[in-house]
Amino acid sequence: IPRHTLRKTLLFALTGIFLLGIFSCQKEENPITETEPAIISNQINFSNPKVGQKSQYLLLIGEDIKDKNNQNFEYKNDTLEIEILESTNNGFLVEERLTPKSASLNGENNVAFPSQSIQFLLKIEEENIEIENLHFRLKSRLIHINENDQLITSKYDDLEVEMESWKTNLPFQMIFQTGYLTDYELFNKNYSHLNVMINNRPMQDELSGYTHVFSPENGLVRSSTYSYHNGGGYGWDLLPE
Repeated sequence: IPRHTLRKTLLFALTGIFLLGIFSCQKEENPITETEPAIISNQINFSNPKVGQKSQYLLLIGEDIKDKNNQNFEYKNDTLEIEILESTNNGFLVEERLTPKSASLNGENNVAFPSQSIQFLLKIEEENIEIENLHFRLKSRLIHINENDQLITSKYDDLEVEMESWKTNLPFQMIFQTGYLTDYELFNKNYSHLNVMINNRPMQDELSGYTHVFSPENGLVRSSTYSYHNGGGYGWDLLPE
């Protein structure tokens, strides 16, 4: 073998060994692992609210909240869509509207003022959630907390409850209560932990009571409000993406 050819062969071999050594060191220091891309939800949540987030809810109509033995309720073909439109100095501007194919926009009478969109301010400060309705008459159909009340998003762990239908398994009382649900399934989606806030104190004054089921990462999952007089009410269940 000619000397110049031998030198080239040895040079290529040494270069290959050197590059292989560099690659091996880099591989040990920075191992590459294959991971599935993270699924980013665009539904409204309380831990990281952003303009453009949007959630949809299906309407339910339930019977006597006071009668634990009456678990009757049914879903209606009305879908409420809520969207964060804007971030302001006073909170997030949120709009509620029925989707075009909702029954109440097409001859049914499940929802009052069905063609009217409703706007309110959603105020989120650390673990406190408040709302400010922007119209004296048209108030949020979804979030029923009074303007002096709050949703506290820290994890509730005081009382574990079950949701048998559209109501919890707790005996009916005209008081304020909190609890939590574990491994709750709704529309084939599982929620490992949800806060439950029940405020039936307004019913002492013959006003409506309400229940909210929520978590920081999922936002409001279920809300309902019901009458003092006959116990009947309605609610909204979060539809999965």
